[in-house]
Amino acid sequence: MEDKYFIDKLDAIEDKIDEIKDIKEQPTKYKIETNDTQDFYMAFHGSDLYFTCWDLDQYLRDKIKYGADQENLDIDTLQHCRDKLRELMDEHGVDFEHIS
Repeated sequence: MEDKYFIDKLDAIEDKIDEIKDIKEQPTKYKIETNDTQDFYMAFHGSDLYFTCWDLDQYLRDKIKYGADQENLDIDTLQHCRDKLRELMDEHGVDFEHIS
């Protein structure tokens, strides 16, 4: 009888764990309310701005790695630009690792 009690308790705990897992797997919904056009633009086009930075970073990376000599570009200047882009993104809390 005592074993049955503990088995029932373990089953109840496992059920609670499953409920928690289900809650964590549900997508989070966000709602933005603003009367400011600039805030709306930033919220609506934030991913566009992010991917513009991503595209520029990848362009610089490719030129540094593969194509600088073909177009007579200075690798140090390209690397400086890429480093500056990353620095500015870091200052504003933007990180390519957040989106993947």
